[in-house]
Amino acid sequence: MRTIAWDYEKNELQMIDQRHLPARLVIVAFRSHQDVAAAIQNMTVRGAPAIGAAAAFGLALAAQESRAGNAAALFSDLETAAKTLCAARPTAVNLAWAVDRVLKAVTLPSPFGSPTGVLREGAGGEVPADDLRAAILAEAQRIADEDVEVNKRMAAHGTPLIDDGDTIIHHCNTGALATVDWGTALGVIRMAHVQTQPHLSGNHIARPGQRLKFAHSCDQCPPSLRQGLHRQHKLRRTAKGVLPQIHRHRPGMACQPGKSHAHPAL
Repeated sequence: MRTIAWDYEKNELQMIDQRHLPARLVIVAFRSHQDVAAAIQNMTVRGAPAIGAAAAFGLALAAQESRAGNAAALFSDLETAAKTLCAARPTAVNLAWAVDRVLKAVTLPSPFGSPTGVLREGAGGEVPADDLRAAILAEAQRIADEDVEVNKRMAAHGTPLIDDGDTIIHHCNTGALATVDWGTALGVIRMAHVQTQPHLSGNHIARPGQRLKFAHSCDQCPPSLRQGLHRQHKLRRTAKGVLPQIHRHRPGMACQPGKSHAHPAL
């Protein structure tokens, strides 16, 4: 199940309401870009990649809401909706990036490798508005699909850095719920848990069917926790950030608070 998905039968956006987790799994439907902006503000959706995809689909909803009869007028409505979505979380880089990408993807030329844009500035409405609506939804879907693909590629690259029996400290919100699916830094750990690596001669990170063992710590805890685990020679990896950074700690290496020690291969 994806955190964010477009329902093509109902023509609506559906998201997991993360405020109810882990007690309940609640799926919320959205039919307006204002509701998507509110969901970003009230943390129904959270995590940079997830917020970006939500904003992209929010523009698709805005296109459907608009009563504009030509592409130029519709694009004007989209620019207004874009401001509403970006204002929902001004510091969210992925949000502004996704909104900008969708708007640029439907103009000529498109810098994202997308199909040729359908609207040229000053076109005077020569392109049917419905073509623009379809192009916007297609670009939003492309952003969502790319997020899953990129996450899995990152996980595949990061998995060889993890060995059987490693103890890993994981920082930040990087699991599947923070993305459209799979996860970033935590996605690396997830793939290592389930995948056999050739260089491990068939050994698994965990036995088939065995769940990952984990524990939570407060925000202020990791520096002292790293030092304690290092003294016991138990800490082997640190995974952090929206983009996975897997750091390998060697015996005898001081784990200082606020300082990471990268594996030479990185």
